[in-house]
Amino acid sequence: MSEKNTSIKIILPFIIVIAAALVSIVILRKEMKIIEKQIIDERKTLNAKNEIIEELDVEVQSLTSEERIVKYAEEKLGLVRSNAEMKTIYIDKKQIEQIEKIVNSTYE
Repeated sequence: MSEKNTSIKIILPFIIVIAAALVSIVILRKEMKIIEKQIIDERKTLNAKNEIIEELDVEVQSLTSEERIVKYAEEKLGLVRSNAEMKTIYIDKKQIEQIEKIVNSTYE
């Protein structure tokens, strides 16, 4: 009997450790499955939001197109697009300073 008791005393801690390890593995696998499902759900949400962003980008491009703006300006606001060639003028820093002085002295 004492041999049985000693062998049980030696084997019992190993069995307890193995059982605890198995329980831990089962719990961790369950948690991993939950986390994997959450990752999949988050990816789906992210993809849906990316699709919305793409749709909104297309809408912005459509709304800011030159054709649409010109059409709106002509039809709704009654504006007419000038065919006159735009002239570009160049001024240097000294001329800008002179103009600033004149404007400041006039409106002081």
